[in-house]
Amino acid sequence: MKLRAKITTGWNYQKSKSWTARQLHEAALRDENYLEFLSSQIQQHQISDIYHLDQLFRKNTRGFKPLKNFVATLSEIESDRDLTCHIDVFAYSFLKQAKNFDWILPFEVKNNKEFIETIRNWLGIIRQLENFERFGHDLPQSLANKYLALRQIISRLSVRDEIRTLAILLISGPFNFKGNI
Repeated sequence: MKLRAKITTGWNYQKSKSWTARQLHEAALRDENYLEFLSSQIQQHQISDIYHLDQLFRKNTRGFKPLKNFVATLSEIESDRDLTCHIDVFAYSFLKQAKNFDWILPFEVKNNKEFIETIRNWLGIIRQLENFERFGHDLPQSLANKYLALRQIISRLSVRDEIRTLAILLISGPFNFKGNI
């Protein structure tokens, strides 16, 4: 089975109309044969997209293992079909650098046009912020209010804990899943 990454932004974990990585992974763990179970579910339900792959990558004692096991098993399934795995940009970029994750779950431009547009918007905002900081150019009022409030937090001398929390949040998303981190 050929896997591809679909990069997402934000943590929109509402009930998905399709299968999520966590649903499939937890169900497969209860079965005797993880590979066989995933293969049968994907074939039986004709799954072409698996959502919220980043939910398997959380700060916990198991670390990267659940996600690695899940994706490696998906890549072993024998099928001519493609499978798109939706994953948050911060989790993907970390895994790409730390674990060469892009080798087993490649990023393809044609599948990620919305994300590329989001990146362009982010880069435009960053440019506005740079011009504000460097040259004193005006910011749109909504951006100025958010940025100036955030800058007060980031520029404090005791910012280490806030930066650590921000890094964890960017990787893990909100902490509202059955009390798990």
